[in-house]
Amino acid sequence: MKNLLQIFNYIYKFYGESFTALKVFLQFLLVRLRQPKELESFLQSKDKAMPKRFYQILESFGIESLEVSSAMNWKKVLRMFLKQDISLIEIEDFIQTITLQKTILKLYSYVTPLEINRLVCGLLNIQKGERLYNPCCGMGSWILSLKELEGECEIFGEDINPQLIEIAQMLALIANIKAHLVVSNVFEHSHFTPKNQTFDKIFCHPPTFIHSVLPSFRNDLRFLDFDFSSKISSEILFFLHSLKFLHKKAAFIIRTSLLYKSTDENLRKYLFSKSYLELIIDLPHNIFPRQNEEFSLLILSCNNSKIYFFDAQSYFTKKGKYNKMVNLEEILDCCLFRQKHKNARLLDYQSISWENLRASFYVQENRNENYVILKDLLQACYRGQRIEISKDGQIIDCYELGVKEFFSYGMTQKAGEYVPKSNLTKLEKLRLYPFDILLSMRGQLPKIAIMGEIAKEKRILVNAGILVLRPKNRQISEALYVYFNSKEGSMVLNQIYKTNQERVGEREIEKMPIPKDIIARFHHHFTTLQKLGEEISQRKKAILQILGYESF
Repeated sequence: MKNLLQIFNYIYKFYGESFTALKVFLQFLLVRLRQPKELESFLQSKDKAMPKRFYQILESFGIESLEVSSAMNWKKVLRMFLKQDISLIEIEDFIQTITLQKTILKLYSYVTPLEINRLVCGLLNIQKGERLYNPCCGMGSWILSLKELEGECEIFGEDINPQLIEIAQMLALIANIKAHLVVSNVFEHSHFTPKNQTFDKIFCHPPTFIHSVLPSFRNDLRFLDFDFSSKISSEILFFLHSLKFLHKKAAFIIRTSLLYKSTDENLRKYLFSKSYLELIIDLPHNIFPRQNEEFSLLILSCNNSKIYFFDAQSYFTKKGKYNKMVNLEEILDCCLFRQKHKNARLLDYQSISWENLRASFYVQENRNENYVILKDLLQACYRGQRIEISKDGQIIDCYELGVKEFFSYGMTQKAGEYVPKSNLTKLEKLRLYPFDILLSMRGQLPKIAIMGEIAKEKRILVNAGILVLRPKNRQISEALYVYFNSKEGSMVLNQIYKTNQERVGEREIEKMPIPKDIIARFHHHFTTLQKLGEEISQRKKAILQILGYESF
C-alpha cells in the first residue's frame, strides 16, 4: 500500500484537488489491472503526451476519462504501478487511508470505514447471484468488500454527485463487480422504482443533513404510510425510500439518537409496528471522522418476532485521532447465530418498548445481576432552580453554589455567592445538606462535588446547571463520590453524558448502573482521597503564593 500512496501523492501535486487526483489515479490503476501489457508498451513511446490508446482502453470500459496532465511524468507513474503486484486488499486499505486517515483531502464524508463495510457484508450474508442496492452509494468504497463475490453478484446504486458515481464505477470495475450506478436524487425522483426493480439486499449509510422542513414528501407515493412530523432528517427519508425495495435484508447506519429521542419517535413506531427490526448494534464512538454523534447499525427484514441487541461500543482501538472497530469475527458470530454474550441480548417484541431501541439500553439490563440503579440508593434527586424574590415576601439569607466552588477530591466547604431570597418553603425543599453529591448537568466530563458540614450552618442552594443527589446515608454518599471519580465509574458516567448530547437530568442519571458492592469496594478509600485532596489544595495555594497570585 505504501507504493500506492506514493503514486497518489505524486499525482495529487499536479491537480491539487482530491476528486480529480483520485480519478486520475484510478484510471492508471484500472488499466494496470486489466491491461498491464498495454502499459508496458506505452513506456516505449517517445511522445511527451499520454498515448491515445490509454484513453481508448478507458472508454472501452465505459469510463469518461480525464486527460493526464502534460506537466506530470506519466512514465514515472507507469513504472511505479508496474513495479509490484497489487491486491484488492491493498486497494481497500489505500482507499481507507486517503479518505478516513488523511482527512485533509476532505473525502471522509463519502465513504464508510472498511471494518463497517466488512461487518455489513457479513451480516447481510450476500450470496452468489444476489442483487444489492445502495441509494446513496458515495464513492463506492463498500464495493471492494464484495471482492469474494467477484463477478457473482450485481450492485445497483445512485448518488447526487457525478464525481462520486464516476469513482464508484471505477472501483466496481477494479473489483470485477457488475454495477449499475447512476446520478440521481432520490429525494426528487429515484432512477429505480419498486415497480420495475427488486433487490435482495440493501445497504444504506446516508448523509446526516440537519432537520429541514420537507412538506412535499407528505404527498409522495413512497411515503404515504408514514406519519410525517413538520421536520424530518435526511436519514429517515433514505430509510423510507429504501424499505420500498426490501426483499430479504437491509443494513442501515444511522445516528443512535434516532433510536431514543422523542423528536424521531415516528420512525421507531413505524419500524416497530411493521416488525422490520431484526438486529441493532451500538457502534463505537468516534469511528467516523469529524462526527461527534454516536451511530448504530440496524439490520432489517420482514416479519420479525425478536430483536437481537449487541453493544459494540467498547470494540475499538485508537488509531490516530479516531477509533477503529475491532473483533469483527466475534460480533459476526454472535449476531449471525444469536449467541448468548455479555454484550448481547435477544428479546421478543413484546418485551421491548419502541420508545427506546438503543442496544446498550437492553444489554445493560442483562448485566444487572451485579448492579442496582442509582435511584435505589437515593432519598432525592433534583436540579437547581431559580427562585425569584417576591415583593412582599420575607428576605431570607441564602447562598448559591456554582461549579467554580466545587472542591476536588474531598468535601466542598464553600457556600458560594450571597443571594438573599424569599419563599422559605421552597428554600427548605431545595437547600443542600452535608454529604449531598453534586454533578454539573452539562459537559463531556461532568464536574463532581460532595457537600461538607458548611451546609448545616448556612442555607445553600445550587444554580440551575447542577444536579443534586441525596444518598440514603453517609456511607453510600462517600462510596458514590469515590466511585464517580474512579476510572470505572467515570467511564460509565461519561458515557451517559455522551449519549445524552452532553446534558443530563434526573431521569438519565437515576438509571445509572451502580455496583451492588459499591460500599465494600469504594467506601474505605474516601478518607484517604479526602486527605490527599487537601494536600493537593495546600500545595496549589503555596505555588500561587510563590508566584504572587494569592496569599494565605
